[in-house]
Amino acid sequence: MRPFLFLLVIGRLVAQEPARFLPAGDCALCHTRIPDAGGSWTDQAGWVGPSHLWKNSMMAHAAQDPYWRAKVAFETALAPRESRAIEDKCLRCHAPVDQYPKRAANEQLALSGMTALGREGVTCTICHQIEAPGLGRAESFTGSFTLGTKDRLYGPFADPFTMPMLHHTGFTATEAAHIRQAALCGTCHTVITHPRGGQGEFVEQAPFLEWLASEYPRKGTTCQGCHMPALASAQYIAHRPPGGAFPPTAPRSPFARHLFAGGNALVPAVLGNGEMQSRARQQLDRALKLDLKLRREQDVAIVSVLVTNLTGHKLPTAFPSRRLWLHLVAKDSAGKVVFETGAWDPAAGDIADGPDPVVFEAQYADANGRPTVSLLAAARYRKDTRILPAGFRAGRLAEAGLHGFELGPVAVPANLELPRGSAIATFRVASRGPLTFEAEALFQTIQTSHQLPAFPIPAQLRGPVSLARVATALQ
Repeated sequence: MRPFLFLLVIGRLVAQEPARFLPAGDCALCHTRIPDAGGSWTDQAGWVGPSHLWKNSMMAHAAQDPYWRAKVAFETALAPRESRAIEDKCLRCHAPVDQYPKRAANEQLALSGMTALGREGVTCTICHQIEAPGLGRAESFTGSFTLGTKDRLYGPFADPFTMPMLHHTGFTATEAAHIRQAALCGTCHTVITHPRGGQGEFVEQAPFLEWLASEYPRKGTTCQGCHMPALASAQYIAHRPPGGAFPPTAPRSPFARHLFAGGNALVPAVLGNGEMQSRARQQLDRALKLDLKLRREQDVAIVSVLVTNLTGHKLPTAFPSRRLWLHLVAKDSAGKVVFETGAWDPAAGDIADGPDPVVFEAQYADANGRPTVSLLAAARYRKDTRILPAGFRAGRLAEAGLHGFELGPVAVPANLELPRGSAIATFRVASRGPLTFEAEALFQTIQTSHQLPAFPIPAQLRGPVSLARVATALQ
């Protein structure tokens, strides 16, 4: 048999009985070597293919993330009898390729039961098989998405050239509008838990709900718009395995880059993945804007630091280990520091003692009101001073059919205001003479109270990163 005919026959056999999930490498065969405008099909420095970009994302490392694994071990140690249920719930979103079949069979998955395919994390044939029904509703949250059964992989473009994918994988490329919708991301980026020793449910992570309550849905800005930013120009979405476009195809627009960059700047650094770390830093640098407003009342300088949230959700959002705070320094005309708050103390590995530090963070309490860092013991927020997204209105959730979700601020200190879309922190500094003020926004992926012995952070990475800085003088 001629080699071409042999491959064609094998392709048809595959098309009759496709595997439910495929290794990312199978998709990479045709979705890697795609150049940006002016780039080369053979020089990977400029490649923007979905597989090429995805492999350097936290999505691809979701099942191997060492901090996540340490956190799962921490939670199971607190409740060893519930270890299988805890691991299974976490694996819904971190290793869905392995967990989804277990769920369908009414079974639970343990970390020890993960396969090589499951360790690929949030991979292509998960997201592109999710069905539209139920998206955006409570039954889809905490990784409760439903996958299709009709051998289709969903994409955003009409009239896809189906032959290569069909013959290589057995799946048919199919246009679907929901692949562009934020509710698709909301399945795993809304995490609901059932507090140990308590009653009801607790919204443990809610980037999707925060976005839904903001002005961004009405502006047409979705999760994908920021975390999968489109190329400026049209581009081919696939290539022949040797390189170059398939002859029947044409460039498509908007071409979404599968960057999946978020606020996790620490784990990529620990893993030594410079590309992933760079993406996270760039995303963080776009997260906020700082401004200073100064006035004097007799012998007191009143300083207002305005932090504008430029993201589509709370800042910071998602995993509660993250915190953002203000470092403010005032110096007199001789350069002497006369006031400082929010300084970092490297020796203590925490924010230094000082007057009224303003920290934007979420802190949990258990069912008895005691502080906790356990995700599965958390029953309510004892503090939530994270900055709301622009246009935030909690009532929008009920309008969308989502009732009972409380996302408002909790325990806001007297020197902090949280209007929708920004924060205003006010400080009073006694001084008669001219002063120079410098404000800085500092961010930590894993704050001190959330650090775990099973995930030792290298000394050079324990400190915060600076996201923005502004300075001005008051005469």
